[in-house]
Amino acid sequence: MKSIMTALNPFETFLRGLANWLLLGLTGMTACGANFQNLSFEAGPIYNNPLDYSAIYPDVLPNWTVRFGNTVQPGASCNNFTLDYPVVALMSQGGFLGTNYVIAGNRSVYLQSSASLGDPSSAVNVSISQVGLVPVDAQSLVFDARNQWSSLFPIPPGPFKVTMDGVAVPLILLTSDGGNVTYAANIANWSGQTTELSIGVLASSAWGGANWEGWSVVDSIRFSPESVPEPTIVALVGLSWVLLGLWRTKGKVQQGAS
Repeated sequence: MKSIMTALNPFETFLRGLANWLLLGLTGMTACGANFQNLSFEAGPIYNNPLDYSAIYPDVLPNWTVRFGNTVQPGASCNNFTLDYPVVALMSQGGFLGTNYVIAGNRSVYLQSSASLGDPSSAVNVSISQVGLVPVDAQSLVFDARNQWSSLFPIPPGPFKVTMDGVAVPLILLTSDGGNVTYAANIANWSGQTTELSIGVLASSAWGGANWEGWSVVDSIRFSPESVPEPTIVALVGLSWVLLGLWRTKGKVQQGAS
């Protein structure tokens, strides 16, 4: 019986090696070019443990990386957070904090940055990030946000820092309805590229509290083929934050003088 383990001539060896090299290359391209996933945060389990504020779960935000400052966290909270303390938490319909923390579907993400004792230098800003392939026809990034405490602090959610591969992209306010807003950013420069998207909230004094804080519920992140106007309005949005902070500061000074 003739053996099937026949020796390969050099040309056959080269062709097989070339085929394996191309296969490995295509596999690597597929892995590196994976689409963004879980942009509406509907994947992953739900936990309700209202008595344990320190509970961190590694599986509630699949595909996302949580950072406090530049430090990667082991996971996120779920249906819980501590006031005046940095946190990223998955919130769900039926959670004990109520539906005010869910914008759409069954789940949203809550981001809260904070500085202790009114010291801006101690601020810890939080963010979520993911590496994925930006659709080739994408012109803009759009997401929904909510100031869940707008009845107490009628200011926009955030303030935000959104980056693509570490480059900050200015946000444009598309719609505003009370504490609910929709933001967009021009990301045409990254169309068709594998990119790290980061959405963060910065600590700020604009809300008028003793501590510098920033907070927002975030949901429904999507890429759109529709372009957005250049951020001429961004200057107005930024100016509104500054003026609001000055107005609150002036009010405190006047109260102290009286």
